[in-house]
Amino acid sequence: MKTVLGCLGSLVLFAALAYGIEQTAMSQVAAMWRPWLSIVAGALFAVGISNGFQLLTGYGQGASSRDSLIARATSGIPPDGGGVMVVTGRARPDGPLLTAPITGRPCVAYDYRIFEVRGRDAESEQTAVTWWGYACQPFVIDTGRRAVRVAAMPRLGKGHVDHSPDVDARLRRLVGGAVAFEPVTGIIGMASTLPAMFKDVVNAQGGGIRRDWHRKDSRVVDPTTQTLEESVLPADEEVSVMGYWSPDQQAIVPEPGAIAGTPVTAALGRARNVLDQAPGAPPSIRAVGITGVACVALGSALVWAAGAGYFAP
Repeated sequence: MKTVLGCLGSLVLFAALAYGIEQTAMSQVAAMWRPWLSIVAGALFAVGISNGFQLLTGYGQGASSRDSLIARATSGIPPDGGGVMVVTGRARPDGPLLTAPITGRPCVAYDYRIFEVRGRDAESEQTAVTWWGYACQPFVIDTGRRAVRVAAMPRLGKGHVDHSPDVDARLRRLVGGAVAFEPVTGIIGMASTLPAMFKDVVNAQGGGIRRDWHRKDSRVVDPTTQTLEESVLPADEEVSVMGYWSPDQQAIVPEPGAIAGTPVTAALGRARNVLDQAPGAPPSIRAVGITGVACVALGSALVWAAGAGYFAP
């Protein structure tokens, strides 16, 4: 309810600012530009004022603030009653260890794409994916003080892989029968995989999952000539995970009840790394302040330019 009221308040503020700017500062602006400039200026001022209000009312404090999440990350202590949690430690599988299909690294989760880049220049460049997939195993993050279970397919950053004799040998085994790929045909076939991918990342995973697809109508059949991407969450290395701590499941899972889906995100290294990548992660106090000042400055410059006749008929 608090979030809904905050959104409604921001919309009312934006509407009032846009209307006020159009009535008071746009008299010298051409009629076709007047409403659009008012909307842009109103949005900039609304963001700037909202950020300033947040800072004045204690933004950056409390258990869900960025600094608090970072401070608790290495302790493994979950929030009381559930909520957003970041944990940093060494990952180990809660079940069979996975092996990344392209690099062969032992891991608890991975995703990959094998694709061809077509086109002679940047404007005509297209990506034609031929093989792709992902897998995860419920795993534990060991902070040294306590172990925190993660039951989700995490979002992983993109990782480019260069070809080498070992990599190419794995690619040939991968597409040569070592894996039973699910065939899809054309754009419609590729689009049909999206519901499964969405379901896997926004729902808790009680056991391991694996998906492998192959676009069988692709004209390229040699994987050693294609571009490779593979993201890996390695076992027995320091990683950080951000997600929702569920007291019922005693694990970090995707946020329940989120309309757009708020998946678990994982990254190598310390807590700041995963906070920089995770959707919905709270920004730092500095970022909120800088954004607010920049928006007010841009809005003021736009209003000044309108009053100075730069958008006159």
